[in-house]
Amino acid sequence: MTLGPVLAIANRGEIAARIARTAQALGWQPVALLGDPDLDGYAAREIGRVERIGPAGSELDPALVVAAAERAGAVALHPGYGFLSERADLSQACENAGIAFVGPSPLTLAICGDKVATRDAAMAAGVPVLAASEPMSIDDRGRWEAAASEVGFPLIAKVVSGGGGRGLRVALTHEHVEAAIESALREAGASAAGTRFYLERYLEGARHVEVQVAGNGSDAVAIGDRDCTVQRRHQKVFEEAPAHDLPDETRAAIHRHAVAMTRAVELRGVATVEFLLGADGTLAFIEVNPRLQVEHTVTEEVTGLDLVAIQLG
Repeated sequence: MTLGPVLAIANRGEIAARIARTAQALGWQPVALLGDPDLDGYAAREIGRVERIGPAGSELDPALVVAAAERAGAVALHPGYGFLSERADLSQACENAGIAFVGPSPLTLAICGDKVATRDAAMAAGVPVLAASEPMSIDDRGRWEAAASEVGFPLIAKVVSGGGGRGLRVALTHEHVEAAIESALREAGASAAGTRFYLERYLEGARHVEVQVAGNGSDAVAIGDRDCTVQRRHQKVFEEAPAHDLPDETRAAIHRHAVAMTRAVELRGVATVEFLLGADGTLAFIEVNPRLQVEHTVTEEVTGLDLVAIQLG
């Protein structure tokens, strides 16, 4: 019996086991790359083959993760979600080691991890965005009020490198601007001088609609959409697909812009492109999550597609 190629899975828990199930069905040999605290955990038991990365915290070190993948004889590495899944240095380390990274290129991840760079890519691609200031830092305190006046109220302060719903604070009036900026920087762990943020117009009462996409680095398709408006502290609580009560022309426009954005960042693999939709029909791009998301199964349930299989294509 000929054994299939080895797929290293740099994650733990349910998502590692879920990736492994599809990988096995496609003829791969999955191996879980785990730090010491997880060596006897759920993923280890479900997958059956484990390669130790190192002590607690080693799973967040791209060099140690790739070294473990090499010891396992892996030809590809799937990062799952969370952990290192959006780290350009992991994608680059895989490339340097001759291991296929099941996800975007280092350049795509670098762009998508920078809110200003993604806004620039969106504008270049004709994707609508909300009014925003130029990037600033805590050293530019004297410019904050003027920038806020130019953007208009309400507005939201966004840390450029923030992710996962962190580094975001709303200011309703001028009196709230300084506190919103400082709070956003603190939450993102980015209060040091030189850390960049910007101010963006805040669309009150907007729906949050995201599009599941897949790309090959040059072209892309929209697979479906999800409504994730119900949130707490910028964390999604409830998702449903397809997004309800969208006029056909609005859904078509959201999908069209999502595909344009995916092409603009030359995305390889699957991703979610997120938008705000105002009560007046205003549509605005938010961000690209260039990885498999926790909620990918919602789209799988309504389309019958296996998004991990698409990734491993």
